[in-house]
Amino acid sequence: HQQSIIIDAGQSLNFTSTQWSSTQPINETEAAWTQGIIIASGMPLQAFLNELSRHRTGLIQCDPAVAHLKVSGTYPLNYVDDVLQALPQALPIKLQTFTPYWVRVLAS
Repeated sequence: HQQSIIIDAGQSLNFTSTQWSSTQPINETEAAWTQGIIIASGMPLQAFLNELSRHRTGLIQCDPAVAHLKVSGTYPLNYVDDVLQALPQALPIKLQTFTPYWVRVLAS
């Protein structure tokens, strides 16, 4: 038995293979990636790096000692490596790059 659901512009829902939630107004911060940006407002560094990883080939690892640090700002997703390079200017972290595809974020 297949059932379809229509979602209007400006709405969102969560779903699995067996169920879905009711529609909700879209969260502009979460939908910012559709405009090529990420908006962070007190986002834990680990969550921020997870979002960046979705838009970059390779692995970004985060040391648990700095995973809780908060990130705020608006960042372009088409320049993820530039965003990574800017993070140590705002947070007490350093980047350790093993290859262009493997970056670790550590306490400075």
